[in-house]
Amino acid sequence: MTIPAALSTVSTALYHRVMRELLNILDAAAALESSGESFALATVVATSGSTYRSPGAHQLVTAGSSVGTVSGGCLDSQVRATAAEVMASGVPRLETYDLTKDDDLVWGWGLGCSGITEVLFEPASSAIALTSAMRSAIAKETDVAIVTLLEGELGSRMMISSGSTTGSLGHLDEAATAAIGAGITGPADLNGTRAFVEVVAPPNRLVVVGANNDARPLVEVAASLGWNTVVVDPRPRLLTTERFPQAQLLVTAEPAELTDVLAVDGRTFVMLMNHNFLRDGDALVSLIGSETAYLGLLGPAERAIQLLKYAAEQGAHVSAADQAKLHGPAGLDIGADGPLEIAWSIMAEMLAVDRGRHGGSLRDR
Repeated sequence: MTIPAALSTVSTALYHRVMRELLNILDAAAALESSGESFALATVVATSGSTYRSPGAHQLVTAGSSVGTVSGGCLDSQVRATAAEVMASGVPRLETYDLTKDDDLVWGWGLGCSGITEVLFEPASSAIALTSAMRSAIAKETDVAIVTLLEGELGSRMMISSGSTTGSLGHLDEAATAAIGAGITGPADLNGTRAFVEVVAPPNRLVVVGANNDARPLVEVAASLGWNTVVVDPRPRLLTTERFPQAQLLVTAEPAELTDVLAVDGRTFVMLMNHNFLRDGDALVSLIGSETAYLGLLGPAERAIQLLKYAAEQGAHVSAADQAKLHGPAGLDIGADGPLEIAWSIMAEMLAVDRGRHGGSLRDR
C-alpha cells in the first residue's frame, strides 16, 4: 500500500477503512454524475455522546432514494428534507442533531441514546470532486486524506493522495497538512478554524489459501463487506469463477510460493484452509516475517503448535510479532458450526483485529 508523504508515519490501523457501504455510495455517485441527476452527500463530521454512526459515515440522497446512512434510520426524514433543500439551493449546509434533550428521548426520535451528531450536506457540484478522488485512490489501492472546512468557506477542501495535493485552503494549508498527518478521521482545529479530516485507506485484502468448499462462504462474507478477495491453490480445476464468483483474483500456485506471487502488506489478512498439514506448513513458512496483519489456521490449538514447529524445522525464525499475528484456531468463540457460521466467526475476528478490539461482548466494555 502506498501511503502519502503526510501519512507515512501513521499506523494504518487509524485509517477509516473502505467498506462495502462506501463503495456502494461511490458507485452511485459515479452513475448519477454520468446521468446528470442531482444528489446531495451527507457526511457525519462530528459526534458527542452515544451516537449510531461515527465521523466519516456518508449517505447519498437523491429525489427518490438514498444509499448508506448517517444514522440508524431515526434521522432519515430530517436528512432527506435537508438534502432536498441543499440539492435545490446548491449550497452546502452544516446541521446539528441534538438528541440529548429529555423531550426528544421521550417524545421525539426515541433512540434510547443521548448523543449529538453533526452532519455536512453537500450538493453534487462539490461532492463529485470528493467521490471521484476516493474512487481513484481505491482503484489505485492508495490512501486519500481530505480536509474540509466546517466554517467560513463551508465545504472548501484540500486532498492528498499518493504524494500529490489537490485544492487549497490558502493560509490554512500548513495546518491542514499537519491535521492529515495525525491520520485520524474526525473534527480538527486549523488555527482556530473548524474542519473535518477524513483519512480513507483501500479495502482490506483477504487471501484464502486452499480452494476447498469451506473457503467459499468465507470469500462471500468478506466480499459482502467490501474486502478484496484472493484465492490461492495449486489445483486449477478448483479455481473457477463458478466456484468463487466474488473473488477478485484466483491464483494457481503452491503454498510455498505465496509471497512470491502475491504482495503481502499490512492490510492483508491470510487464512490457511488447505486441510493438509504440509501445504499449510509450507504456506506458513512463506508468510513468516511478512507484514500480513492476520494469519489464521484451521484446526485445534495443538495443530497450530505443530505447524509452528514445522516452520522452525524448515529454518523459519518465528518472532514474537509473527506469533502475535497467528490465530489458531481462527475465529471468535461463538460456538460456530458448519462452513457459514465458521466463516462469520473468522470474519468477525479479522474485523476485531483490524479495529484493534478483542471481540468480546459490548456489554462487558
